[in-house]
Amino acid sequence: MRCVVGHSRLLNFAFLPATLTVTPGTTVIWKNEDDSPHRIGDKNGTFTSAALDTDDTFSHTFAAPGE
Repeated sequence: MRCVVGHSRLLNFAFLPATLTVTPGTTVIWKNEDDSPHRIGDKNGTFTSAALDTDDTFSHTFAAPGE
């Protein structure tokens, strides 16, 4: 999984880097580069994606600090 704007990827079921810090108003785009479907979401349930197949993308704009 890759995320544009701060670049993070998901490979072998792990995000690299494990933490990504962005400022409010930043849109993060994740791209699944793994061979298995994955979902993207936060621990509070504020946002979640459908299952992303290989090369599918999901984006979310972070509106508030700590989101």
